[in-house]
Amino acid sequence: MARIDFEEKKNQIADAALKVFYEKGYDKSSLQDVSKEIGISKAGIYHYFKEKDEILGYILTKHGEVFIKELKANIEESKKNGLDQLELFKRLLRAYANHISIFKYRSMVLVRELHHLTNEYKEKSNKNQTILFNIIRDELIKIDNFNRKLNPTVTAFLIVGMLNSLNRWFREGKGMSLKVVIDQHINVILNGILKD
Repeated sequence: MARIDFEEKKNQIADAALKVFYEKGYDKSSLQDVSKEIGISKAGIYHYFKEKDEILGYILTKHGEVFIKELKANIEESKKNGLDQLELFKRLLRAYANHISIFKYRSMVLVRELHHLTNEYKEKSNKNQTILFNIIRDELIKIDNFNRKLNPTVTAFLIVGMLNSLNRWFREGKGMSLKVVIDQHINVILNGILKD
């Protein structure tokens, strides 16, 4: 049997902790709960993480870093494929919304438990959130017919908030597909809700 490397095991523990934090809430979760979920001793967890808040910090900062890489790769691929800025932006919003939906437990734990992060992890998480926000804002203002009467920062916050809310209410198989919901989000974002 192949030995699992340190990072892989650390990620497995983090994934187990994520499930526990999501289901019980961070405050009501213990390292014993994480230990039961993954099937290793608490002492085994201490080999990878010193305490519970270190696990939470690891989950949330690593998630942000992966998300940033995905969005940047999406932009680069769109540019390689010669998409105009509007199509690039639509594709970016789809990637953002898909990521939020696929990793809804991480996103929910981030929103719900962010205040538990220690200073080091809070700074890293805030930095990641700023980078994600800037990606959306910076690509938005590159669209030729972006309404310059709108403040791009306010508009980007509205877009990010709208997309982040998906994981709170959308459930696949309850009438609409994720693709349809994302397309409607993009339509509202780019065209508004009122008829001409």
